[in-house]
Amino acid sequence: MTDLLITILLNSCVIFGVYASFKYDYNMVDDRIEDVQIFGKLAYCMDGFLPEMIRKPFYGCPPCMATFWTPIVWFLFLGLSFDPMYFIAWIGTSGLNWLIVHNLEV
Repeated sequence: MTDLLITILLNSCVIFGVYASFKYDYNMVDDRIEDVQIFGKLAYCMDGFLPEMIRKPFYGCPPCMATFWTPIVWFLFLGLSFDPMYFIAWIGTSGLNWLIVHNLEV
């Protein structure tokens, strides 16, 4: 049980790290982007042609990002094999990210 909670927290940290690295602010008055993070310019370019249903799981919505990033953390970073607890970690990560986004206004 402790391992599952640690996995959920690790997934959430990875997701919020990716989310933060793609952030940018668009200044409509000056028609330019400001406060660009490391992948902010890439996100700005991709926002122009990627549909929202592709953008959100990849870098735009932390609860939605759990669908894309949890398998990567679970199988590639942690090297874990498939386990039914994987689905609990997937839902738990999405739920934790939703709570963080809606209660801390990230």
